[in-house]
Amino acid sequence: MKKVLLKISGEMFGSKHGVLDLAVVQPLVEQIKKLQTTHQFGLVMGAGNFFRGAKADASLKLSRTTADLVGMLGTVMNSVMLQDIFGQHGIKTTILSAIHIPEIGRGINSHRINDAFADNALIIFAGGSGNPYMTTDTTSVIRALQMGAAELWKATKVDYLYDKDPALHADAKPVFTCTHQDVLTLKLLAMDLTASTLAAENHLPIRLFNLFTPDALIHVAKDASFGSTIK
Repeated sequence: MKKVLLKISGEMFGSKHGVLDLAVVQPLVEQIKKLQTTHQFGLVMGAGNFFRGAKADASLKLSRTTADLVGMLGTVMNSVMLQDIFGQHGIKTTILSAIHIPEIGRGINSHRINDAFADNALIIFAGGSGNPYMTTDTTSVIRALQMGAAELWKATKVDYLYDKDPALHADAKPVFTCTHQDVLTLKLLAMDLTASTLAAENHLPIRLFNLFTPDALIHVAKDASFGSTIK
C-alpha cells in the first residue's frame, strides 16, 4: 500500500458560510474510496473556508498568535465534518489532532499513526502544527514525514506549478517537472519557503495538480505526467 499525504486548502471547499461544499467534497470522497485498495491516505486541510489568519490579524487587529490559533481551530471543525462525510460513505477515519481536544481526536505520534493505518483508517490530521507562524503547507510536509508518505499530493486550483503567478502574469509557463532545489533557487510558487526547505532536506516528492479536474486523484495516482512533480 502506498502512503500519501493529501493537502487541501480549506477555501477550496468553502461556501459563503464556511460550510463544506458537498459538490466539491463528494467527488473527493468517492475517489479516495476507489483508491483505498492501493493507497493509504493522511489528510491535512486548511481552514480558509472559515478564517484566513493572514487577513484577520490585520483587519481585526489580532495578534499573529491569536489569528493562527483561530485558524488551527478552524481545521478541527473541518476535520469533524469530513469525518462524518467519510463515514457516510463507509470510509473508516481517525482524527489525530495537534490541539488537545480528547472528545474529537487523539494526539499525534508515530504509534497512533501506525495503529490507524494497521486498522485501514484514513487519518485526518487536525489542528495544524499546533504552533503559530506555521502554515498548513509546512504542516503537511511534517505529517507526510511522520507517516512515512511516499509522496505529498498538494491539490490546487491550477493545472500545474508555474514559473510565476498565472493569475497575475499572462505569460506564466507551466513547470512539469523540477527539483526541490529549482523551487528554492527560482522561488517557484509551490509552497512557502519553510515547507519547501523541509521537503527538500528530507527528499519528499511533491505532486501538484488541479483538484477540480474530473477524477483528479485517480489521475495523479495512475499517471506520472499528471500535474507537476517536484523531486
